Amino acid sequence: MLPFGRIGIRGHVGRDRLSRLTLEEQRTVMTLWCLLRSPLMFGGHLPDTPDDTLALLKRLDVLALREGQDAREIVRDGDLVIWSAHARGREYRALFWLGSEPRMLRAHVDDLGVKDPAVAECEDAWSGEAVPIDGGWVEVDVPAHGVRLLVFG
Repeated sequence: MLPFGRIGIRGHVGRDRLSRLTLEEQRTVMTLWCLLRSPLMFGGHLPDTPDDTLALLKRLDVLALREGQDAREIVRDGDLVIWSAHARGREYRALFWLGSEPRMLRAHVDDLGVKDPAVAECEDAWSGEAVPIDGGWVEVDVPAHGVRLLVFG
């Protein structure tokens, strides 16, 4: 169950409160849930859920991963974990940063396993913004405990 929004309402344990996950941590959980095609069962009280949390549940480019194939981890290097998947004719790469401080990550499209190495840009699935590729290299800022979900194609 996704522990987002207002939780603990009339629970037998604990008090009424919002999720203790930051927005970035919620985005990380949502990305992984979609990559794994897990059921999206919302654990909060929808009418009292903050708008930015509700927006996580409506991002169509991310939800498309639930129809994806071949989701798998392709890199694990310290606090960096990268997953790949394919959905709707597009390639997805999730760059998870597990560290407690933000980090600028730089990766070559070959290391990301992108099939078309001549691609000039990709898109951040969460923001919808274009991410330039310079000489085959992608550079993105990733927040602490956060993710950047890149879409190629």
